[in-house]
Amino acid sequence: MPPKPFSWRKPTPAQVGLIDRLSSEGGSLRYDRLRYGETEVIAELQKLGLAEVRAGKLVVLTETGYALKANLYRTDMVMAQINKPQIDLLWLLHDAPHGLARGLPSDLVPSRMTDIARRMTIRGWAEKYLDADGEWWIRLAESGIDVVRAIDELERAVKEAASARARGRMH
Repeated sequence: MPPKPFSWRKPTPAQVGLIDRLSSEGGSLRYDRLRYGETEVIAELQKLGLAEVRAGKLVVLTETGYALKANLYRTDMVMAQINKPQIDLLWLLHDAPHGLARGLPSDLVPSRMTDIARRMTIRGWAEKYLDADGEWWIRLAESGIDVVRAIDELERAVKEAASARARGRMH
């Protein structure tokens, strides 16, 4: 696993959803109308300069937020830092013995990872669902699979570069 956070340069599904919602509401929304998890997403968007909270009551999409939407969400900005515990959870869900389609029963997610799982769900990289037996499960969403693939590609490239360097084929 990468020793430092992995820089993700695509907006998360939650960031896109909230920017779309703000845009459809005329660019602003009262803070008390935010849905569960959106307060965390607003905090991310504020740090990125994509939204502002004015007087603690009104969430406003900034010009930078409008520009990102107009550019079809393509950007070189780091939209999220994915730390080692988050990467560990994404890999746990990816490698779940029940297969990618099912994920893990929620009660099998280690307790130290439950808040991480909640945050990955809010970001839109994981999803919780109720199975036919009434048991809650968590699995990777399609966007979470994309994140795992990107991390895997980076890890592979780093290993290949280290191997080439060790063989004296790289400076």
